[in-house]
Parts: sequence; structure tokens; C-alpha cells
Amino acid sequence: MIESLKAYWRLALMAVLIAAGFAGGWYIQGNRWNADVATMVAQYANNMKTVSDANAKQLADEQAKGQALQAALATLDTKYNLELANEQSANNILRNQLNTGALKLRVKAKCPASASSSSEVPNDSTAGGVGNDATVELSATAGSDILNIRAGILSDQAALKYLQDYALSLESESMSK
Repeated sequence: MIESLKAYWRLALMAVLIAAGFAGGWYIQGNRWNADVATMVAQYANNMKTVSDANAKQLADEQAKGQALQAALATLDTKYNLELANEQSANNILRNQLNTGALKLRVKAKCPASASSSSEVPNDSTAGGVGNDATVELSATAGSDILNIRAGILSDQAALKYLQDYALSLESESMSK
């Protein structure tokens, strides 16, 4: 029985040694795995920070370009609004002078050399006709209508200049990218 007890203790000791070896191996592998995971997590965080920094720089650059474009457009807007206001002021001065009689609006007309059809103005200066290089004074209403047309043309020209400069600034912005 002592012999069987010794065999039993030997078997128990072997089982404990095997279990201790298994636990030691498990512990060492776990530490290696944790170290590998920690290294990978650190590399991933580093990569994410690099990508984030690059994206933040690109976003800041694009915002700066956008702000520069907005400032340029605001300058254009101010410039052309001022020009338009000046032209409208000059037109209003002309309109006031026309209304008060200080200014008369006249049109210089030339007739064709020969009147070949009834739709053309005749070339004679008889009663009811107008000779070459004659001037015709327009009524205040007609003069006001002409100044309204002039104001519309000035407004359209200012808008066209603004839009052309706007298109050029957008083109130069797209070429700089």
C-alpha cells in the first residue's frame, strides 16, 4: 500500500508539474500577445493621428482659400456697387437738369441720300421734313425715357463687369489647386 501511495504521490506531483508548466506557458504567451496587441494599438493610434493632422491641415488650407475668395468677391462687389452708384447719381443729375429745363436733349439726324421706298425719310427739308444734320429737340418725357434706358444699360454693364471678374476669380482659384 505504501507502494501505491508513493505511485499516487508521484502521479499527483507529475500532474502538478504539468499543470504548473501549462500555466507558465499560458502566462508567457499571454504576455507576448498583450505586448503585440499594445504595439499594434499604438501604431494604429499613431497612424490615425497622422491622418487626422493631414486632414486638419487640408481643411484649414481650404478654409483659408475660401475666405480669400470671399474677401476678393466682397472687394469686387464693393467696387462695382460704388461704380454703379456713381453712374446712377450722374444719371439722376442729368434727369434733374432735364426736368428743370437746364438741359435739353437733342438728336442729330441724317437722312439717306435718296428715298427709294416710302418707309425711308425723304431727303428734302420742306415743311414737315427734316434736312441733313438737323437737330430735333425731344420732349421731357422722351428725354426721361432715354435716361431710364441709359440707367438700365449702365446697371447691366456694371453687372456684366462684376460677373466677368467673378468668373475670372473662380477660374484663377481653380487653376491654383
